[in-house]
Amino acid sequence: MRSRILATLIVTLLVACTSAPVATTFPAPTLTLASVAATPPSTVTIAAPTPTVSPTITPVSLPTTLPTATLIPSATPRPKTGAADEWLGKAAEREKLFNEYAQTIKDAQAFSELGFKRLGTTWEKEVERAKKRFLDADTKLDVYYAVLSLQRTIHDVHSALTVPAGLNPTSEAFSLPFTLGMRGNSLENAQYVVTQSSISEIKVGFILKLYGSKTLQQLEYDYSEWLGATSPEQLKTELARALTRSGAGRYPSLDPNTPVNIVFIDPASQRDTGVTVRWQTGATDVPSQDYAQLSVDYAGINYRLYKDAVNQTIILVYASFNYSLRDTALKTALAGVSYKVPPFDNTQPLEAQSAWMTQFLQANEHPNLQSVRNFPFTVLLQEVDTLNLGRYLNQQTYPILLVDVRNNGGGSIPTNLTALLARERFKTPTFEVVFTPLMKNDNTFLQESLGAGLQAKYILDQLAREKEAVKSSRFPFNCKTSNCSLTEAEYDPNPSVKKFNVAVLSGPGCISSCDQFVSLIKDNNIGRVVGLPSRGADSPTRAKKEFVFKNGEKFSMVFTTAIGYRPNGELLEGNPASVEYYLFPEDDYVNKMIQHLKR
Repeated sequence: MRSRILATLIVTLLVACTSAPVATTFPAPTLTLASVAATPPSTVTIAAPTPTVSPTITPVSLPTTLPTATLIPSATPRPKTGAADEWLGKAAEREKLFNEYAQTIKDAQAFSELGFKRLGTTWEKEVERAKKRFLDADTKLDVYYAVLSLQRTIHDVHSALTVPAGLNPTSEAFSLPFTLGMRGNSLENAQYVVTQSSISEIKVGFILKLYGSKTLQQLEYDYSEWLGATSPEQLKTELARALTRSGAGRYPSLDPNTPVNIVFIDPASQRDTGVTVRWQTGATDVPSQDYAQLSVDYAGINYRLYKDAVNQTIILVYASFNYSLRDTALKTALAGVSYKVPPFDNTQPLEAQSAWMTQFLQANEHPNLQSVRNFPFTVLLQEVDTLNLGRYLNQQTYPILLVDVRNNGGGSIPTNLTALLARERFKTPTFEVVFTPLMKNDNTFLQESLGAGLQAKYILDQLAREKEAVKSSRFPFNCKTSNCSLTEAEYDPNPSVKKFNVAVLSGPGCISSCDQFVSLIKDNNIGRVVGLPSRGADSPTRAKKEFVFKNGEKFSMVFTTAIGYRPNGELLEGNPASVEYYLFPEDDYVNKMIQHLKR
């Protein structure tokens, strides 16, 4: 077994999407505890440790005058290396390069003002913060985080940064011997609470007050530099995890010998408890236990179903709307489905086995075999998956159907699934392409963004006719005819499937087409939405743009070039569907949602 070592303290926070809260178990490290009456943080005694060797749109108040410093200052200033000069240049030359990068981003991205408003900031403010990091960069590692900070200024979950291999940071995983989670029924009263602890002095339920002498507001401001989203719920959720977990390449790290000074509030006594803890190597996370007491009743490629007999509720956990699975992942998923799967050749990709898909459709008695057999492979997978879900639902007698999409990362718009749930004709999302300066002046960027299809043809024709146009006409995501008119964004319900009292359990882990699905349910009055708002992240079209460092090495960013609209006509990016029962995940979470729905 690896011995425990002193670990790296992490600066700010996670960029990646986080899933439902996790439980973690660790041996107890050495620490010192001090309990005092509730007093200002400066009076809390924190002794040195012995090292261990083994809502709808609710703005978050992000102060604009706080420094972009790390969570805990480094003990000693590091000597200057000047290594960043090779990549970014010196002084005025470096500032010029930064300004060129920032201008390209401004010319490329279709910005969401609603998204920035949701975070209580602007792109200009975010750029100023990134600029300071860029100009101060000294090491190669600083260069990486400088360009990452610049890319994160757009707070777009669909964006991506690719850098030369030599710039990518590497690091071991580190953790603290407890976990934090968000608790509360609004953004305003949300608290960072200890959810698991292997230290008797740090009890489950303790509320975080100070971390490395910084307040929660300061921590959230520091965190927001690395947030690839505009969701305040996601900001808090990721921060809760990042304060006790490291993440190489997602935010900077500090001196491994730097301990963490933390002050908690004991809610029982209302007394402050101060501790000093050192980081340790390793982190073992286990999945959420939300459905540990239930067994899977039926499964498809991307979903599983549970039956809650006590509450007379069917629970549909739809993990993804993406059916473009890698071959190995698809074969593994098919091995676990509850419907018929014909044998296949394990040595060949399924998509290359043309006869297999025909057998798959026949085995599952697709009613329109002749008309769909030439559909794309992934569309047919989704067709069969949804077809069998409908058959399962027709056999059920419980009145409530709860669709859990809290960790659904999206894929294609699930119109077939929505048709199963809807009782009346419904509208689907639409989009407009934004003719940004880069879209007008860089044909490669334009073509990559639009791709092929009827929409692309109409948009290119419009741009050729209307050279001063700011954005395109609005289109449905899927064209049914050559007209590709907005009326083609409307669909009929599936009358052959039994209807239920539908509700969606949402959260900030629900992204992209999952965001669209939640808005489909909400805006068309198909069902209710509970939990937390989805991410509010939409990217109908996007393209990659290449940048050049001073030394000639290249990096790239992906930019969103269109804006999506919800079925009710509102923008989706930064504006997810509201929830009627707002609650951060906690013990017995799913049951609490169901109890609310039964009222």
